[in-house]
Amino acid sequence: MKEFTTYRRYLEHLERVNWIIPLKGVCIAIQRPTEIHLGQPDESGLRRLHREGGPAVAHEDGWNLYALNGVRVPEWAAATPLENLTKEQIMGEKNTDVRREVIRRLGSERLLKVLDYKVIDKMDEYELISFDIGDGRVRPHLKMSCPSTKLTHVEGVKPEINTVKAALAYKFKQKEWKRPLQEA
Repeated sequence: MKEFTTYRRYLEHLERVNWIIPLKGVCIAIQRPTEIHLGQPDESGLRRLHREGGPAVAHEDGWNLYALNGVRVPEWAAATPLENLTKEQIMGEKNTDVRREVIRRLGSERLLKVLDYKVIDKMDEYELISFDIGDGRVRPHLKMSCPSTKLTHVEGVKPEINTVKAALAYKFKQKEWKRPLQEA
């Protein structure tokens, strides 16, 4: 009877654990997470750990893992409400993967509201802007607004570029910018 009770307890324990690592003289059991959050499938169909506003993996004992698009990030990067993210947090992040995911989470429109940027040049739906990229260097970026979707996109350009036309020529790999019939 004692063996049956022990076996039943073992089976009950198996329902609560994710991993069991038997070693000589000791067994390591890792509890199942209480929550696991995955993002949308990528182009290969893979779903990565992802959660905005909280942990991507949470455990009953309070241990949490934060991730955005499969990149492990500090708690502030995933859990801080978008309106509370600061320029100092974003640009102060040394890990480029983490900074990229925070910027992706924030989006171009909100990012531009957070950054202290200066308009260098304007032309049609384009602006050449500059801002500190977080290391004390001010770099130019081409700000583009898509007329059909109304979405804003910001793309870095060479430091020596100082006009929208030069930025567009750089973007479209032209010596001198000429508006294409259909932009790529």
